Amino acid sequence: MAYGPRVPEDAILDLALVGSRARGFNHDAASKLQRLMMATSEAEELAGPEASADHRMAIESLHSALAELEVLFAEFRTLAKGSEPAELDVAVVLARAARRANVVLALDVSPGLKAIGREPELVQVLSHMFDVIGGTQPTRAIRLRGLREAGRAVLKLDAGDSESSEALALVAHVVTGTGGSAGRDGTTILIAL
Repeated sequence: MAYGPRVPEDAILDLALVGSRARGFNHDAASKLQRLMMATSEAEELAGPEASADHRMAIESLHSALAELEVLFAEFRTLAKGSEPAELDVAVVLARAARRANVVLALDVSPGLKAIGREPELVQVLSHMFDVIGGTQPTRAIRLRGLREAGRAVLKLDAGDSESSEALALVAHVVTGTGGSAGRDGTTILIAL
């Protein structure tokens, strides 16, 4: 199986450029996030118990958005540092990746399907793959089967006619590090974990 057309070297270098900023960005952004959280708490104290319902709602909304941002930031920091391979619940990984890509998966996954992999990296590359396959259609639904074949968890995604060679190359990079493989056979993307 082939990934598809060769990824241009410029595209790889563009991705490397972004990646080279990741650790520095994490450090710089952490202090800004901390300042925002402290300022929000201070604004809440200053508003006091006499604050209007609108003020309380705005502060609650700010706390909620900062909590979500903190989770995204923590996930990105883990991704930038790298992780060790561990046993994964494949359905959980797929659900996280689909949520991040804002797609709906039409799943047919064997119950209790497990695999060995690096979860943060796998969630990232699968979410990118789902985003590419989902395209710009209003209902971003992707058909996916997950089963055990020859001792490995195997994912079969219906990619249609999407141009997914770059995304597939990233998936292959992540899964081959734990003995897996990824490729395309016609309109089907096959990922062995």
